[in-house]
Amino acid sequence: MARSKKYNITKTSQAHAGNALTKSSLPQSTKSDVLDIRTLNFPEDVMYIQKDSLHIKNIPSKTINRNFGGEGDYIEVYIKDESNNLISRIENFENYEITESNTLSIDPNLILQDQGHTSGKFNITLHLLRNKIFNTTTYPFKITEISPKRREIKSISTAAENNLLSRSVSQFIAEIDSSAYFKEFSLLFSDGSLIPAINIRLNKSSEKYELILKTFNALPFNIDLSDFKIVEEIVDPISLEVDLGFSFEDEDIIELRGPNFEINTRQESSIPSEFKNYDSLLNYNFTSSYQYLLNNLERTLVLALPADLACL
Repeated sequence: MARSKKYNITKTSQAHAGNALTKSSLPQSTKSDVLDIRTLNFPEDVMYIQKDSLHIKNIPSKTINRNFGGEGDYIEVYIKDESNNLISRIENFENYEITESNTLSIDPNLILQDQGHTSGKFNITLHLLRNKIFNTTTYPFKITEISPKRREIKSISTAAENNLLSRSVSQFIAEIDSSAYFKEFSLLFSDGSLIPAINIRLNKSSEKYELILKTFNALPFNIDLSDFKIVEEIVDPISLEVDLGFSFEDEDIIELRGPNFEINTRQESSIPSEFKNYDSLLNYNFTSSYQYLLNNLERTLVLALPADLACL
């Protein structure tokens, strides 16, 4: 992947040993050498739509410039067919370019070709995400309990000790509380489900600290005691509609061999016969079944009819 040296675009690194998370797994804030998301560049024949996954009605809106390329930033790609069925998911997409004019350039046709698709209509969704609490490619949290309304969940981190979990969650909560606007975050599950959340707390009364979360909408029923991680959507998801057209399969035919020009005509020359027309071909004196048939066809047939039928 070609990347501009002007920007510090880093991929998410797996900063953990086994199942243990260390301090290096925590997101590090970097304010320099990041990409200011202002322009997205796609081919002209591709239609793209940005959809807000967390839309609250009757709330004043404001445009906020976001940066991409810091520690823990990465892109996830979801490919769906015309029936909105998920075909494939690219968890750490890297095949993009960043130009000198702060443009993020992505070729959706190339994405489909790399996944083995050559024809048909597809929907590609791009998620520009930022890891929160723990900067890891794994899913460090596991749901232990879901409320009857499926909007409140309890979870634990099997990969972090209580002290590390407490410091990490406290830093994230302080980041949310100090924000001048409502700072949304989401739960990214191992199956690719992205669920917006609106509140987070840490329960220290239990032996194993519990992370308590409240989601914006009820959890889908396919999510049970699943693994997840906390992410921030840098921009709204970008939906691309791509039509690769039809594929024409080769017909199952048997091709004839070409002429053989290597034959030695001096040794393999043929002796042509004399010219004959149709009449001369049929005019011969040999007696055969075919000649007998021709003679019978040329004869006049006399039908012996009964006397009563002959009088009609």
